[in-house]
Amino acid sequence: MSASTEKFNETDAVSPHGVQGQSGAIAAAGGPAAEMPARNGFQGQSGAIPVYKAGGGFKKILSTTLIALGLAGALAGGVAFYQWSSVHEQTDDAYVDGHSSAVSSRVSGTVAKVFIDDNQIVKKGDLLATLDPTDYQIKVDQAQAAVDLAQKQIDLSHASVKQFTTTASALSTSASGDVASASAMVNMAKSSVRQAEAAVVQQSQSLNSLKAKLWQAQVDFKRYNELYSKGAVSQEELDQARTTFTVAQADESGGEQMLLQMQAKVDQARDNLAQSLGQQTKSQSSLKTAQASADEAIVKMKDVDVSKAQLEQAQASLKEAMQNLAYTKIYAPISGRIGRKNLEPGQRVDVGTAVASIFEENPWITANFKETQVGRMKPGQQVEIKIDSFGGKVLRGTIESIAPASGAKYALLPPENATGNFTKVVQRIPVKIVFDRASAGDLMSRIAPGMSTDVTVDLK
Repeated sequence: MSASTEKFNETDAVSPHGVQGQSGAIAAAGGPAAEMPARNGFQGQSGAIPVYKAGGGFKKILSTTLIALGLAGALAGGVAFYQWSSVHEQTDDAYVDGHSSAVSSRVSGTVAKVFIDDNQIVKKGDLLATLDPTDYQIKVDQAQAAVDLAQKQIDLSHASVKQFTTTASALSTSASGDVASASAMVNMAKSSVRQAEAAVVQQSQSLNSLKAKLWQAQVDFKRYNELYSKGAVSQEELDQARTTFTVAQADESGGEQMLLQMQAKVDQARDNLAQSLGQQTKSQSSLKTAQASADEAIVKMKDVDVSKAQLEQAQASLKEAMQNLAYTKIYAPISGRIGRKNLEPGQRVDVGTAVASIFEENPWITANFKETQVGRMKPGQQVEIKIDSFGGKVLRGTIESIAPASGAKYALLPPENATGNFTKVVQRIPVKIVFDRASAGDLMSRIAPGMSTDVTVDLK
């Protein structure tokens, strides 16, 4: 071959971009000339012009660059996460907590009216329900009658003491001829007065009972009359209620007449006593008889003390009856939202029966952090809160306090590691977190105890 031909082939073979010249350029471009023989029949030593595909080195450089960038990004992310985790602690073992109060009845009875519904917001002191007060009102009336009676007995005792003192003073200057007879008449008159007064007291109690029965019969007759108009009871039942009411009216009227008659006897007995005392006054001739009357007055003073004790006992019974009557109205002990209402009209409730629960609208979060997480925690640190119910919305809060013991110590059967085999278990410490109400906004009223949360504490 000639020198020009060798130079041509050498230049085509060492070109960094593939084959130079006309045939090499076509081959590098991938055209049909890549398969054509070299121009002018020159083939070089190998017999063919070498062909190289363009771009192989660029792809390798691009792949290497992407891998390097990925490693650098991962390293930067790892460093950033390490720096973040070094000043933050996070847990999803956290739940919304809150105060609640069980509402119960302090007396037994039948529910008359209910003024609340499930999930209703109430204020402290709101009336929740009322029980039928009829039985308790009767007990109040009975206790009041007993108080009135005891007070009258005290008044009578004071009057009697005063009267006997006057009599004793008169007897000291009176003649002694009729002292024994006058004293006997006085004692008989007093006995008659006491008997007549006791009969009046007994009849008054009986009359109170008849009035209570009359009132009950009237209420029953009115109720049966209304039920009969609605077709809920028969004519026979209505007639029976009417008859009971009529009989109760007659009994009450007869009781009043009997009381008037007994009171007349009391007046008569008192008149007799006055006459006897007058006779005794006329026969005040014996100082000894006067002293006896004075001693009797002292005894009457002791009766006054007994009557005072009876009055105090009756007043205590009245106070208890009035308190039980007041307990027929069930009020809200705290402000909050009604939950688990178990109260309906006509329902029978006993003392201590839970009729509803009230949850205060001041919730907080109890977050159970591992003991290895609480080392740098302290009250006042800021907390980021996410409640599952609100789709990841971020709320703010603050650590209020950290429990003095792990949750296991509050268990019914706390662990005892001094016996048996020991396996170390990471304990959890309850941390109380209060909400930042400004960040919660309108959601604050929707946060309910028991909701699951994720919390992140900023340790800085």
